[in-house]
Amino acid sequence: AKHWHNMLYQFSGNFAHQRQEQLDPFETLRFHMPVVLLTLSSLRGRNRWDAHVLGPMIRRLQELKPSYNVEVARLLTRELIEKIAVPVSGGIASISDPLKSWLEAIYNSCGVIEEEAQKVYEIVTSVEIGIRLGHDVITQVSWQIPSDRELKRAILDHIKGKSTSVDERRIASAMLLTTPRDKRTLIELVKNGLESSEPAQLLLGRTKTLLQRELRREILNNAIRGLSKGDSVEIKDLQHDEWYWVTNGEREDVYRYDAKVTGKDQYR
Repeated sequence: AKHWHNMLYQFSGNFAHQRQEQLDPFETLRFHMPVVLLTLSSLRGRNRWDAHVLGPMIRRLQELKPSYNVEVARLLTRELIEKIAVPVSGGIASISDPLKSWLEAIYNSCGVIEEEAQKVYEIVTSVEIGIRLGHDVITQVSWQIPSDRELKRAILDHIKGKSTSVDERRIASAMLLTTPRDKRTLIELVKNGLESSEPAQLLLGRTKTLLQRELRREILNNAIRGLSKGDSVEIKDLQHDEWYWVTNGEREDVYRYDAKVTGKDQYR
């Protein structure tokens, strides 16, 4: 009982290090409280009250399950305090008082846990859109990229100034991610016809791995950009101070709409 009261009033304590420091009224009422009640009734001596009152209460405790609120746990705890604690202790104050104190702490912890659960729910709800977006990206986007052999050939063709089947911007970005020394060494080896040498193959493998990462990152960016777009709207339906994707040829940018320019067929 003292431990529970101390934990409830120790607001700046760390509750993550030990199992005994994690207050769980559901687990306590369902698994531990029946053992305590049976032990106390055995020490006091069995009687008819145990069969008619204590037995059904223990059954209700064992059937307690976690739920979205703590009302059921509160009702059971209050009933234990008012109807069970004194009779099961045989009216002995040295036993019933600590038991009732522990039950009061369990009752008070229900409100604290419910308050913490509400805070966690608000945090999770605030990032629900991001979680849904991440799930859609993982499950709906194809992560397929060219094979290792095709990527290595594309890197060699890029160094030699030939056209490649892979986006050259991504190849250049991957080469920039290597150290300047590795980049210069790889370029010199390829231009001198030594791309089959062991040092060239080692550096080529490193660049290929970086290129794979760049290609997957581009796929991810395109997927996020696509999912961030809503339905197409007409110019007349634009809302002030709202953000819109605007297509200008092959380029797309995000703009915040202000208003139509007076006397002109233009918008800002």
